[in-house]
Amino acid sequence: MVTIPDFDKTAEENIKNTRYRFNIDPFVLIRNPVTTRRAKRNERKGINLVPRRQSHWILYRRDKSKEFAGQKYSVILKEIGVMWQKEPKEIKDLFEALAKMAEAIHEREYKYKYIPARL
Repeated sequence: MVTIPDFDKTAEENIKNTRYRFNIDPFVLIRNPVTTRRAKRNERKGINLVPRRQSHWILYRRDKSKEFAGQKYSVILKEIGVMWQKEPKEIKDLFEALAKMAEAIHEREYKYKYIPARL
């Protein structure tokens, strides 16, 4: 059972008080991963690329993919996509709050602002 977010509380308080069972600690989940192949390659080569910020879907996918360890990634994505479609609004709102927290951390760490290329 998931508790409905209380909009009088901060997103952080709502995440701490939720009954949703995360596979990854939510406060670890909102940080950009440093164990991905891309992050390791960039560190090894000394490349300082700004990673994309994480959306609610990416956070959900990262959390749920731990349940499918050892399976093909294409199968995992399909299964998680079906799970996401079946999730109640409360869960989607929870991951939306996580995405907002991840965005704030991303902006603070990288001071990055998207500037589209001129045509």
